[in-house]
Amino acid sequence: MSESFVGSLAEKNPDVILFLDIPADQEYDKIKTILERVPETKIAILDHHIFERNMNHIGILHINPRFRDKRVYIPASYIVYRIIERLGLNVKPLIWIACMGIIGDYGVEDCIDIIEECKMDYPHLLKGDPMRSRLSDGAKIISSTVTLKGLKGAEICLDILKKCSTYEDFIRIKKLREWRNIVDEEIKSLIDGFEREKEVYEPVIFYKITTRLSLTSVISTILSERYPDSIVVIRKKSGSQWKISVRNQSGEYNVGEIVKKSVQGIGSGGGHEKAAAGIVSKWRVFKKRLLDEVGKYKSIYSRNKK
Repeated sequence: MSESFVGSLAEKNPDVILFLDIPADQEYDKIKTILERVPETKIAILDHHIFERNMNHIGILHINPRFRDKRVYIPASYIVYRIIERLGLNVKPLIWIACMGIIGDYGVEDCIDIIEECKMDYPHLLKGDPMRSRLSDGAKIISSTVTLKGLKGAEICLDILKKCSTYEDFIRIKKLREWRNIVDEEIKSLIDGFEREKEVYEPVIFYKITTRLSLTSVISTILSERYPDSIVVIRKKSGSQWKISVRNQSGEYNVGEIVKKSVQGIGSGGGHEKAAAGIVSKWRVFKKRLLDEVGKYKSIYSRNKK
């Protein structure tokens, strides 16, 4: 959260600020600055990332399923759906949208209840593995729109979803299908170059990508599924900094904690046990720190196995 962003929020003096799917508690000092500059503004945080502190004690509505279970992984789509449902509003016709969000965020395992509810009403959208279902295709369309068009793409996609009564209405939008094809072609090109250009320090695999699209997260996810026991680290130049995406599907290494420790003083970052991201100004420093942190994990596991 940049100083200019904080200043812009304060200048607008909104009635309510909602941080959705953003670990705003990790920016405690800046949140306090907002509260001091616009004391009448109400602030809410609805998130599911690993938290640093519970912000409810300073007058902020802070909702995070990890307050009850630190290991649970429940995407924001699930949380929003259940909150609106509890408010007594009829959101059942939109359950397929919530499930696309859950699938897109790889949260099926801890949200199986809503997946089963959706399957009752829309069995044709969730045949077999949800991660390979028609709703998974829809999630990829949404992701591609944001990847290709950024914030504007997110707004376009949201506007389209608001007008669609069914999943079929959504996937019939020609423009969205075309954008997905463009992104898929770029992804294929980057994946094809992986074996030639990867840098391996077992169990870590580094890969630098060069693309005009924001694909670090997508590429790290795809490669981590192919190499589930490895820690996959994707980097991409972003101005004078490096955008980082890290994955470990096995769960043996808490990459959220590893990245958080590795970015201290050179950027920002963090995430979940299996997925993390960050922005750093000094790549070599970050790389060394990450390898050192992974080494500590390996040492701990070696001792535990004896």
